[in-house]
Amino acid sequence: MPLYINYLKELNKQKLFVTLAIVISCVLFYLLAIFSNPVFRSSMLLKPNDFTNTANNNMELNLPFNNFLQQSSSSALVLETIKSKDFFESLYIGNKSFRDQFLSMNKLDKDTTFDDAYIIFYEKNLNIFQAKENNFVRISVDTNNAQMSFEWASLILENINRFTKNKAKDEALKSISFLEKELEQSVNVNVTNQISFLLKEEIRKSMLANVYDDFAFSVIDSPRLPQKKSSPIMSLYIAFGLVLGFFASLLIIYIKILVRENSKTYA
Repeated sequence: MPLYINYLKELNKQKLFVTLAIVISCVLFYLLAIFSNPVFRSSMLLKPNDFTNTANNNMELNLPFNNFLQQSSSSALVLETIKSKDFFESLYIGNKSFRDQFLSMNKLDKDTTFDDAYIIFYEKNLNIFQAKENNFVRISVDTNNAQMSFEWASLILENINRFTKNKAKDEALKSISFLEKELEQSVNVNVTNQISFLLKEEIRKSMLANVYDDFAFSVIDSPRLPQKKSSPIMSLYIAFGLVLGFFASLLIIYIKILVRENSKTYA
């Protein structure tokens, strides 16, 4: 008798076993979900304000120092700011409450080095996603406490504002200094006109960074207090348990038939 016929017959006899295996697997994954550390996520959505690329959008530049002058977009500025160690230092060193919460939540001692804390924060607690179609930046914070996630996200949003403005002002001042030197040395009328235009744009950028609080981005969606945990997802755990229990029972029955058939062969 073909093996698959035996398998189907055995499967029909073992319906109770299959059902029991599925139930046990679902219960185990249910318990795993209950006792897993909860994760609460608070996120924000930022829209870049591309004040930095006005010069490049208004005229074509063919300067020998063009690569230096072409600044990154505001979305890139936000990303660079958040990922920098200076930014994390403002959170970790500059805010004792944040540092104590961070060490406690990640079960770290007070001797943890700054570099280790930096790596852990960006691997476990912070998620950054940039949409390709519109360059919107979504930043989310994951912790085991809903209030903590909200407070961290709000703190990050506040610091991003300050850091992006300061970074933009510093870059504009450096560019202005560089362009003024190039303007003094320029003898070509066309290059002189282009440098003068760029110089005005850098001065404008510096002014905007000083005047506008939302220089680099506008807040589309502010951080909110999570109403439910984002992980573990109970339904996903149950579904995985169901599938695993079902296929595990099929495998066990198949192995049982193979052993029995081999026993008959060598008997």
